[in-house]
Amino acid sequence: MKLIDDTVNPKEAKAKGKVPPFISLTCFSRNKAEIPRVVKMGSIMRVHRGDTKKFNKSYQLNCDVGIKAAWLLFDPSDSVRPMSHTGRTYTFVEEDKKKLRELRKFSEKFFKDNDATEFASIGSNVDEIDLVATVLSRKSCKKNYDRLLVFDGEEFIKLAIDKDRYTHISPLDIVRIRGIMQKKNEFLVNDYTNIMKIDKDQAAAKELKRKVEKAKKDKKLSEQLDLYIPTVDKVKTVSVTIGSKAKAITLKELFELDPSKLKSQKFKVTVNVVEVGPRNPSDWIVTLDSKARKQ
Repeated sequence: MKLIDDTVNPKEAKAKGKVPPFISLTCFSRNKAEIPRVVKMGSIMRVHRGDTKKFNKSYQLNCDVGIKAAWLLFDPSDSVRPMSHTGRTYTFVEEDKKKLRELRKFSEKFFKDNDATEFASIGSNVDEIDLVATVLSRKSCKKNYDRLLVFDGEEFIKLAIDKDRYTHISPLDIVRIRGIMQKKNEFLVNDYTNIMKIDKDQAAAKELKRKVEKAKKDKKLSEQLDLYIPTVDKVKTVSVTIGSKAKAITLKELFELDPSKLKSQKFKVTVNVVEVGPRNPSDWIVTLDSKARKQ
């Protein structure tokens, strides 16, 4: 993994010259469950009892869970409770909480002002491709795989992804896809490919949005994108009336009603439309839980 903080990052490296743009972290464990699984760009990590090593004239941090090291992984913006960690218990004192708050403050500004995907490219490995893309749909295609359709601002790309490994990916997410291979017209996911979600306020997401808006000027691309990406120019207040004698109620009251006791009663509700989903309801429903899918 590539790690940054307020002292080591590409911006500091450019300004001061001798500072590296990032620190590399390598985690070791015989148990796959003890390897951190980062699903969001900007996630915060605490490494405990790590070792510094020199590799190819550069220092890196090693976290050998099998010997003595440990780690905690936190959401980029929410909660002091880690999303995952090694071991049964962990210590997280007030000083750690303070550092977490400071890192989140730095992270929010850094990722809003800088397209971090530019600093974390494959580099010289020309056989592999990195993408920043919008997830348009996710559908089951094989027993253990889902078919992902994404758009990177220029073309539509289909990927077969492992169901269990990428459970965090849903339609309309903006993602960074790292290390896929292209053979003829097919894109292949490797064992070490990773897909991280990008917050919509981050610079990388805003750059993708600019590319998508530009692509919409192409009639053919626009027609395809309209099938998946909701379009709402502004929040509108609308009134939906069922029947001529409908009782006016709120959304909360509507969802608290017991359908078995309603008989033929009809209601009127006034709501604010904040988002319009894809034309194909199944593209939206697959992101919900099993009970909602049945309904």
